[in-house]
Amino acid sequence: MAAETLGVILAAGVGSRLRPYTDDRPKVLVAVGPRGETVLERLAIQCRAVGMSELLLVTGHCADAVERFVAEHDLALPVRTVYNPDYDTMNNGQSLYVAREAIGGASIVKFDGDLVLHPGILPRLAQGTRRSTILLDDRKVLVDEDLKAQVDPATGLVLELGKWLPNDASGVSIGVERIDAADMDVVFDALHRMIHVDGHTDRYYEDAYHTVVGRGLELGYATTGGLPWIEIDTESELAEGRAMAAALPAT
Repeated sequence: MAAETLGVILAAGVGSRLRPYTDDRPKVLVAVGPRGETVLERLAIQCRAVGMSELLLVTGHCADAVERFVAEHDLALPVRTVYNPDYDTMNNGQSLYVAREAIGGASIVKFDGDLVLHPGILPRLAQGTRRSTILLDDRKVLVDEDLKAQVDPATGLVLELGKWLPNDASGVSIGVERIDAADMDVVFDALHRMIHVDGHTDRYYEDAYHTVVGRGLELGYATTGGLPWIEIDTESELAEGRAMAAALPAT
């Protein structure tokens, strides 16, 4: 992955389903590793391993805790932060949108800030079918809550994205995408229209992607290849994530 690619981690959410762990910190600072490593520390190491040179954290809930952590810890990559003042009234589409100026003209790999990933997953982005690529798990049994994707294997393109897709869709978005610099304006314009023109403040960034796939954005896909990952929303998922992290190869 090119060194000019910027890792963008959305870490603004309140994480209400993970309380009390998130009473004084966002989920990105919750310890998940066998040596007490946080979500942030693990993602930073994995981003460095694929050639990224910097991280951008979008903060909101307990933003001061993130600033302190970044100042006091020697992370694998330099970190900048940008604050989302609407973190508790809008969904994560706004968290990505507020990063527009800070991203500038870079390509990005965007992460949800509650992910534990097998270290072999990020390198699979290089197998994407287009310059902008979403990572999908095509082996998980899908449920209504999943953010699903429908793809066209013949063209290598994502056709649709949304929770509303049927549970026999092609796979679930794991919360990681590479958006090429050449596609960033299309994505940000879609986010602006969805949130600030149409007023859909409760929608996800994938909902904005959906409005432009095939209509300005050629979004390809890569799969996790069956490698384990988890999005940590609840205490039971935190326990599962910690067990998974302890069993994974060292990051």
